[in-house]
Amino acid sequence: MGAYQQVQGGRGWGREIGSRFLRMHSWYRSGGDLLARPVARIPLQRHRFWQLEADGETLDPADPRASYSIRFWARSDRSSQPSLRLDIYDFDDSNPTEDPKSELLTQLEIPFSVLPGKWRFVELDINHYLYDRDRLSADMLMPYIRLPPPRTGMIDLHIDGFELVEWRPAAKMPEIYGVFRYVKNIGNQPKTLKVRALVSTVHAKTTGAQERRTNG
Repeated sequence: MGAYQQVQGGRGWGREIGSRFLRMHSWYRSGGDLLARPVARIPLQRHRFWQLEADGETLDPADPRASYSIRFWARSDRSSQPSLRLDIYDFDDSNPTEDPKSELLTQLEIPFSVLPGKWRFVELDINHYLYDRDRLSADMLMPYIRLPPPRTGMIDLHIDGFELVEWRPAAKMPEIYGVFRYVKNIGNQPKTLKVRALVSTVHAKTTGAQERRTNG
């Protein structure tokens, strides 16, 4: 990071009133790109549900193959050329008697566009970068937001709601309760989704009032 570059948390002017966001600030004399990343690499789960076979020993996946996308909101105070950098790793720590093995499989850049002065929703499909011949070859992922210095003056890039989303076909999922935040229709026709939810009621005796909390 150069002397005229900053990465910091902003407050009060996020996509939602009063919310925090990431502020990246650079100057034309910075001398290099500005990078922001998570604290640690993100693990990629091949499967999250397993079923025991008839032999009582073999575990087979009970959920379908996942696909992945990175979603966030972005805005800038002027025209810019930011990008998403992905460092994709093969990580193996299955043997507790050996040091973990980590191999950088590939490093790539995906540009995205930003609207000056306005928040813009960005969703980048990264699935085809993670699979090799229909097999998930990556175990971990480190994403970066890259901001090159402007040709003149200064520039601010704001990022909000950055997340890696794991998608799985709902029709092939086992009938099990879980915490699911998003649903996406990948077809061309409207679809109706029926969801069964667990509902719990908590009664609290505080000044004679009852509190109802619903989780689902």
